Amino acid sequence: MNQKIESDKLLLVEGKDEENFLLAFLKHLNISNIQILTVQGKENFKKELKLITKFPDFEKIKIMGIVKDADNSFHNSLKSIVTILSNLGFQVNQDGSFSNGKPKIGIFIMPDHKSPGMLEDLCLSSIKEQKEIKCFEEFFICLNNNEITNFKNLSKSKTLAYLASQKEPVNSLGLAAKKGYWNFEKMEKLKNFLLNFV
Repeated sequence: MNQKIESDKLLLVEGKDEENFLLAFLKHLNISNIQILTVQGKENFKKELKLITKFPDFEKIKIMGIVKDADNSFHNSLKSIVTILSNLGFQVNQDGSFSNGKPKIGIFIMPDHKSPGMLEDLCLSSIKEQKEIKCFEEFFICLNNNEITNFKNLSKSKTLAYLASQKEPVNSLGLAAKKGYWNFEKMEKLKNFLLNFV
C-alpha cells in the first residue's frame, strides 16, 4: 500500500468503488476529515491491516472503521476481520459498535451487518420503492422463466440495469452515489455506523 496516514479518522474499504460511494455518503452526512484507504480487494485486508499498523503515523489514529461485503456469509466475513484485528492485538466488537480501545475500532459488514450480500444489495434496497424497480424485477423474472440465468451475480446485474436506465447512465456504485442515484436516508445502519466518526 503506497498510501500514507493523513487523518486521525481512518476508514478501510475493499476498493475504489466503495471509496467513492462512502465519500458521497459522508458528504451527504456533512462528515469530513475521514481518510478512506482502499485495500484493493477483500482478500488483502490481512496484509494491508498489518502494513497500516506499521505506518509511522498510525499511533495518531483515534478511530478506525472497516467496511467489507458479507458476500455469501455474514458470519464468515465478520469472523475473518475480527480474527485479523485480534491477531494484531486490537480490541474489537462484533455487533457493529466501536470498541473502546486505542484506536476505537468498528466493523460494518455490508449490506446490513447481519445478512449475506454486498454493497449492491444495500443500494438496491434503498430504492426498492421507486416505480422503475418493478420493471427490473419483471425483466429478471422474464429472463429466469426463459431459463436465462447465467448471471455471475444477480445483485450486480440488477444494479447495472438500474444504472443504465438513468438520465445519465453510469456503470459504478460510486459514480451513482455522487450523482444521487441512491437514497442514503434508507441506509440507516450504515448511516449510524458512519456517525461514530463525528
